[in-house]
Amino acid sequence: MARKPKKVVKSQDNRISNDLQDTLVNRIDECESVIKHLEECPAWVIISRDLENNKKVIDDNWQSVPDGDNKLRELRVTKMAYMHLLNLKEGYKLDLDNAKKELYKLQNPDKVIAKYYDGE
Repeated sequence: MARKPKKVVKSQDNRISNDLQDTLVNRIDECESVIKHLEECPAWVIISRDLENNKKVIDDNWQSVPDGDNKLRELRVTKMAYMHLLNLKEGYKLDLDNAKKELYKLQNPDKVIAKYYDGE
């Protein structure tokens, strides 16, 4: 009588899980490093202040640009770029929180209840 072939799926799942854990741990380290450097960097305080001032200038003067002018579109894009740069630290904090939550789920599958998406 022939034996059933062994399932390789579990080892593949473990390898994928370990790779994902390594990726999450690396991302956590990167985010913590970026946040720490941004909080301690005196140049970032100056850069943030300048970005806020430039954003305020755009907010105060956009209404003087005619509607059809390309400059208005450029001002919108520039303001969005300023806002993105000003929110860098918060973005990394959000990434850090999400990576920590995902890592916790991977490391504690018995404590985290998976959502049932098929409904009841």
